[in-house]
Amino acid sequence: MRNEKLAVFLIASPRGLSGTSASLAGYLAARLAREGMNCEAILVHRCVETDKGLDTLLKSVDRADLVVLAFPVYAGGLPGPAVRVLESMARRRAAVRAIMPKRFCAIANCGLPDAAECDTALAVCRIFTRQCGMIWAGGLALGGGEVLAGKPLTRSRLLARNAMRALAIAAKALAAGSPVPFKAASLMARPLMPWPLYLWLAHVRFFREARRSGAGARIFDRPYGR
Repeated sequence: MRNEKLAVFLIASPRGLSGTSASLAGYLAARLAREGMNCEAILVHRCVETDKGLDTLLKSVDRADLVVLAFPVYAGGLPGPAVRVLESMARRRAAVRAIMPKRFCAIANCGLPDAAECDTALAVCRIFTRQCGMIWAGGLALGGGEVLAGKPLTRSRLLARNAMRALAIAAKALAAGSPVPFKAASLMARPLMPWPLYLWLAHVRFFREARRSGAGARIFDRPYGR
C-alpha cells in the first residue's frame, strides 16, 4: 500500500524536455516533491508513437493520484498527441469501472502575450475531466511562453518570477488535495513583459530567423503585389 501520493506529469510539447511546457512542469514537480509527493514525467509525443508506449502511459495514469497535463497551445487548441492521450484515457476509464477517481490539472502556455489565448484549451481540459468522472483541480495559463525559451524557470527569475510564485502556491494546494487557487491562476496569467517590449523582441527574432534561413534580403518582397 502506497503512503505517498503520486503526481504524473504528461508533457505534451513536441520539444520534449527542451520546451516551456517542460520548464513549467518541472518547477511544479519540484515544489510538489517538497510537499511530499512523488512525481513522474512522461513525454506524450514519444509514447503515442507506439501502442506499447501509449499503454505504458495509461498504466502510469492509473496509478496516479494527480495527473498534470502541460502543453503549448496551437491555434487555440491542444496539440494532436495530447488529444489522442485524452481520448485514450476516456476510453480506458469507460471500459474499466474499477479505476479510482483522480484529480486532473492542466498547465497551458501560448506564444502570444495574452494568457487568455489559452482559455479555450483549458475549457476543453475541464470538460474532459468532468465527463471522465475525474476531479478538475484547476488550470494555469501563461502567455508569451516563447520568451522563456524552454529554460529552467530558476534561470529566468526576473521574467518568470510571477510564474514561479504561481506554481509554488499551486503546489501547496494540490499537495493538500485542493484545487489551484485563483491567486495562483491570476499570477500565472500576468504578462511576462510589457507589450511594447514583447513586440520589439518579436520583430528582432523575426528578422534574425529570416537572415538565418537566407531570406533576409527578400523579407519585404511582394510577389503578389500590384
